[in-house]
Amino acid sequence: MNVLDISPVKVGGFNYALRYDTIGLARRGNVAELEHTSNEILLSEDYGPQPRLQSVIHEAMHAIIQLYYGGLSDPVLEEGIVTQLSQGWYQVMRDNPRLLQAFIELNEEQNETK
Repeated sequence: MNVLDISPVKVGGFNYALRYDTIGLARRGNVAELEHTSNEILLSEDYGPQPRLQSVIHEAMHAIIQLYYGGLSDPVLEEGIVTQLSQGWYQVMRDNPRLLQAFIELNEEQNETK
């Protein structure tokens, strides 16, 4: 699976394009980053599909916090919260494929009635 195929990731009314920036991220010591100004989620190619997908979820959580809460005043606290929630959400989706399928089917039904 190429994680770029799920681009863009929509959070609220904003579309975040996914792109690789392995060298820039490595220089900054990051696996992924959310760029608010360019509406991008930057990913490293140095990792496999699972860590890349987890990184997309992680960065989307940052976008949710920024959009709905204006960000947290303590970036260390925000990073900890986002890390735990994104790992937990990934695990819930992985362990409950019927839940994910039900969500997909409901979403498709709602789109058909629009």
